[in-house]
Amino acid sequence: MATSRVSNVANPPKVSIHDGRVVTTTDDVAAYFGKQAHHVVQKVESLDCSKDFIIRNFSRMIKNVTLAKGAMRQVVYYEMTKDGFVFLVMGFTGKKAAAFKEAYIAEFNRMERQLLTRQRGAYSAPKPQQLSDGEIKKLKWLIDSIVNQFRFRAAWNQGVWYALRQATGVPSPYPFTVADLPALVREL
Repeated sequence: MATSRVSNVANPPKVSIHDGRVVTTTDDVAAYFGKQAHHVVQKVESLDCSKDFIIRNFSRMIKNVTLAKGAMRQVVYYEMTKDGFVFLVMGFTGKKAAAFKEAYIAEFNRMERQLLTRQRGAYSAPKPQQLSDGEIKKLKWLIDSIVNQFRFRAAWNQGVWYALRQATGVPSPYPFTVADLPALVREL
């Protein structure tokens, strides 16, 4: 039963392109959900959302409708974007509205799974570039130059290397990387 309910959403209200935007109308929404058009217009006008959202997603329109005996009447309707449509329909009740909401949630979940799978599988952080042998020699020379003037040079040398390892979070014997240079410079 749930499958047939969700399949109702396979034929959503008609959409068209107006002024370069994909829109549907309150008339089409009313027809799809089995509601009276003026009730859908009232729902749009009573939405509890920001004025900016209304401006971006709803356009108030007027059309002339021919009544019995050739009389004409102006009727208000709204064009709405996809975002406006979804905001409006999330407040609807009934089987078709429930089917739409379920399908919307299912699609959201599908897209979320797809994004998470893509994030885990397709992207891995690049391996940091290790300092070259020449760069390590220069670092050793710099440390030797610093500790050369002290008594107990070997102890100072070990202390400096220990401090550098602590500052970068890189345990011995793992090599320093280019990404560790800012921390190394701050310590020296």
